[in-house]
Amino acid sequence: MRTLADRTSDAGALPAAMAREDALLRQYGELVSLKEIAFQLKFPTSEAVRKSHERGHLALELIRLPKRRGLFAYTRALAELMNQSVSPPKRRKAS
Repeated sequence: MRTLADRTSDAGALPAAMAREDALLRQYGELVSLKEIAFQLKFPTSEAVRKSHERGHLALELIRLPKRRGLFAYTRALAELMNQSVSPPKRRKAS
């Protein structure tokens, strides 16, 4: 698996990206549930996340775990998606 530094194209965004990933890992552990995904991605409900996934509109891989109900995602994948969604402001060239 590539490191966060490899996945982040803008070096200025690296500290913020790492901080977000670390915070999510501390808060949720290695896996997040649909409820937690809905909260982080600002979906109204976990059902809305599930429907978005079924329709192919969710850019996050969801997995089923043996002997567990519901869908889950890897916390690192959620952090990566959140980091891709927030792009740094473009700098204007000096005239």
